[in-house]
Amino acid sequence: MRPEDLSKAIRETRDETMSRRRGVIGLSLAAAGSMGLITLYQSGVIRHIPEPPLPALDADKVDASAEAFERFEVAAATFTTAPLVVDEARRALTTLLPSSGRPLPRHVTAPA
Repeated sequence: MRPEDLSKAIRETRDETMSRRRGVIGLSLAAAGSMGLITLYQSGVIRHIPEPPLPALDADKVDASAEAFERFEVAAATFTTAPLVVDEARRALTTLLPSSGRPLPRHVTAPA
């Protein structure tokens, strides 16, 4: 399959399998983004974590707690963000690209 055709097939396929995979990719990126924001706060890049004005929420207090720095003397979010990003890259590649010389799944090469 030509690269142009593969690009079009991946982007325009509308079957249920690809919709679920896109959902997983989107949720994974949202999780990585959330942890990235906490990493920025815990490392001092930003001074406040934006959150809805609800009485029970205090992200600054929670994410600056001693427990967040208890192990390895590094912000805990740093250790959580890196695996999320690596896993998301792996998931996107294995979802969208052929592996081990196998052909692309039918839902990509011959969308309904």
